Amino acid sequence: MHFNFTKTTNGDSLNKELFDLWEDNIAIISPDGIISYANESWKQFAKDNGLNPEECNAGANYLKVCEKATGKNSDEAQIALDGIKDVIYGNKNTFKLEYPCHSPEKQRWFLMKVTPLSKEKPTNVLLQHIDITERKSVEKALKKSEQRFKEIYLESPIPIEVYNSEGHLIDVNTSCLKLFGISDVAEVKGFNLFDDPNLPAYTREQLLAGETVEYETTFDFELVKKLDLYNTSRSGIIYVNVKISALCMDCIDGYLVHVQDITNHKVAQAKVKQSEKRLDLALKGTKAGIWDWYVQTGEAFFNERWAEIVGYTLDELKPINIQTWINLTHTNDYKRAEKLLNKHFAGETEFYECQLRMKHKKGHWVWIEDRGCVVEWSKDGNKPIRMTGTHIDITNRKNAEDAIIQSKILAEEANRTKSEFLANMSHELRTPLNSIIGYSQILDQNSSGNLNEKELKYLSNIFNSGSHLLDLINDILDISKVEAGKMDYEPEQINLSQTIKIVIGLVKPLAMKKSINLQFINTTDFFEISADNVKVKQILHNLLSNAIKFTPVNGEVKVCLSTVGNTAQISVSDTGIGIPENKQKSIFDPFKQADSSTNREYGGTGLGLALVKKYVEMHGGDIWIESEVGKGSTFTFTIPLN
Repeated sequence: MHFNFTKTTNGDSLNKELFDLWEDNIAIISPDGIISYANESWKQFAKDNGLNPEECNAGANYLKVCEKATGKNSDEAQIALDGIKDVIYGNKNTFKLEYPCHSPEKQRWFLMKVTPLSKEKPTNVLLQHIDITERKSVEKALKKSEQRFKEIYLESPIPIEVYNSEGHLIDVNTSCLKLFGISDVAEVKGFNLFDDPNLPAYTREQLLAGETVEYETTFDFELVKKLDLYNTSRSGIIYVNVKISALCMDCIDGYLVHVQDITNHKVAQAKVKQSEKRLDLALKGTKAGIWDWYVQTGEAFFNERWAEIVGYTLDELKPINIQTWINLTHTNDYKRAEKLLNKHFAGETEFYECQLRMKHKKGHWVWIEDRGCVVEWSKDGNKPIRMTGTHIDITNRKNAEDAIIQSKILAEEANRTKSEFLANMSHELRTPLNSIIGYSQILDQNSSGNLNEKELKYLSNIFNSGSHLLDLINDILDISKVEAGKMDYEPEQINLSQTIKIVIGLVKPLAMKKSINLQFINTTDFFEISADNVKVKQILHNLLSNAIKFTPVNGEVKVCLSTVGNTAQISVSDTGIGIPENKQKSIFDPFKQADSSTNREYGGTGLGLALVKKYVEMHGGDIWIESEVGKGSTFTFTIPLN
């Protein structure tokens, strides 16, 4: 709009009135720089900023004011001066200059706008100073926001790609470059989104329609290299989640792509699935029922196997809660289970474990191994929130255990009956046998001289056979007493070294007959122990008699006494025939010998070592054998010192 104040007085007055109503600071400058008019806003602005009215109001030369400007505003004043002159002389149609006009109280920005008032050259010009402080504040905030967005965009941990409306790549952030192994964004600028071989075909139409698409896919770097799409330092395959959003106003302006590397998630997911598969196989293998119980609410969840164990389906048991389990459980067993649960809740046991009976659909009881633990506690740790566990059908195992227990009871009863019978029979046999032995001894003396040599030999055989039979009966009687629990144990303080010497003295004649070297080695100081003296002598006599019996002429038998820890240890070693390894475990069983030929050649009942073992165990000790065929045997037993 062009104004001419020279045509009419009324026109001047009217235009001036209009300008005075404007909030902008307006003045009219003549070609020689004189201010011919300034509106009220101009005058007030000069007054508010402490400017000299003579330099700013009508009649002042505005161009000279600009020429005189010094200091930090001098450059802007020179630009303004040149711009005003360019418009006055027709070099420019308009001139605009944004400049700051700050005060201690306020920071303001203005726009100087110069407009010619005619087509003449030179011409009067309309000079406006428009307050653009608010606009500049908005621009500053917008610029700051844009900068912040750019920083967020560039440094975002999520890879981001920006494409134009035609699908050509125009920018990517740092994370995106790193993810795809790209060193410089220039290498991929211009890459077309729709040429990406990893982009699912079905998404193209959706994207062109302005829809947002999201998908998971594999990204093959080897394929990128093969197609020579761009240079990448990456190799192999990764899993990615891709979200593509169309940037739309009135039309599609471009596309924003978010890419997330989910390879680790996929690997972890695969591991979880594999673990779940293994667990499922394990559960199927163990045929375990699973239960999941929310303790405070009573909610419970069972798998099909849980219901199957008691003959039901889950549908048949609905509604399912903890009461379902309680109703099926034997009353007595539930009380016991409840106590064990409370112990677990109190932290007294790491796991809850209970064997209980549950009622089968067909009416019989099923034995269950019930096991679980609390997996979630209240925040204060005082209340169990969630508990999980398993049910395993152990009915067959329990029946087998019951059968074993019943068999053991019957066997023990039969053994007691046998032992009592043997004890009674041995007692009945021993009485007449003693008479036979006694009379054979009397007759053997031949005091009347009526018996010839042959008859005396017969008497000797009767005596020897009777004595052997009496020894056998005594052994049977003793072992029967032990097994029947009727053998007395009479401990007393004994000198173990002295006891060994006494027994050695008893068997020494047997050793001398075979020229066997019989030794006693004592590595302990003199001491006494509490033991049954008679039974210790029987143990030693049995072991030494066997050693001498099975050791050839000119062999060696050795007794060693020592202390090991809190026990006295006695070993009897020989250089005899030895015992095969496969026979050593049964050597202490009643009526067992290393070989049937042993009995024929050396005699014996096989009860001696069985009695030895029983007597050692009566003292709270142990006995074992070390032997090698052809080199001899060592029997070692212990007796506690206390």
